[in-house]
Amino acid sequence: MITEEELARWEKLAAAISPGCWRDGNGVLLTYNTHGVHLQSPNKAADAAFIAHAQEAVPLLIAEVRRLRAERDTAVKERRDASASGEEDLAQVTRERDALREVVNEARNAHACTQLCHFCKKDLGDALAKLDEVKP
Repeated sequence: MITEEELARWEKLAAAISPGCWRDGNGVLLTYNTHGVHLQSPNKAADAAFIAHAQEAVPLLIAEVRRLRAERDTAVKERRDASASGEEDLAQVTRERDALREVVNEARNAHACTQLCHFCKKDLGDALAKLDEVKP
């Protein structure tokens, strides 16, 4: 992983270089000013330091980008898997709720809404109303 110190050092080097577009003029660094005129690098020492550090920085930056992309791809896959699992869980709960609602409705209709549930001694109509409050 690239340290904050390395990033700060590279940022400082980049801030000191010649502005504008750079080109290789047969081994001489050329820059373009805002009028498009070719100039020899005005900040030779800073530009040379930047170029020299690029040999170290660019491979590390490429590795960091690849690491972050892999981390992102893993997080996206985990999120998709969790979402799919959550949808499956919701579908299962919905099926169970609907099956229970059907059982309660059948019991309620069979006993004219006055029968008490054998287990909890509550009116089956109340149980059905509670089920109706649960939304997927």
